[in-house]
This record gives sequence, structure tokens and C-alpha cells, in this order.
Amino acid sequence: EFPDIPRDEVPAFLRSVFGNRAFVKGRRFPPGYQLIVPLPGDRTHREYVPMILLTPWLNSRVR
Repeated sequence: EFPDIPRDEVPAFLRSVFGNRAFVKGRRFPPGYQLIVPLPGDRTHREYVPMILLTPWLNSRVR
């Protein structure tokens, strides 16, 4: 659930997620993960994902 995405960007957001362009970036210190979704116009949407909530799908996209 991403309540902070503007209504006009939702179709581009979904195309990026389902088009396998979204990825998860991990950090060792401080530990954490971010879902990064590239949007048109050189913009990205970043969302913090707690380690305990990583699903197998998200875990397969960790860089």
C-alpha cells in the first residue's frame, strides 16, 4: 500500500512494478531496505520496507 503516490502517477507506477523495472536496494549499516520504482521523466519513488516484511518477490529483486 502506497498512499503517497499521486493519482496521475499510479498507471506509470504499476507499469514499472509489473514490468520488472522496480528493485529493492539493501543497506548493511544502518540495516534497511528500500523499494525503488523508476517513473517516467527521470523520477523515482522510494519506499522504506522493513526487513521482516520482505516477501519472496521483493527478496528476489534485492540489489
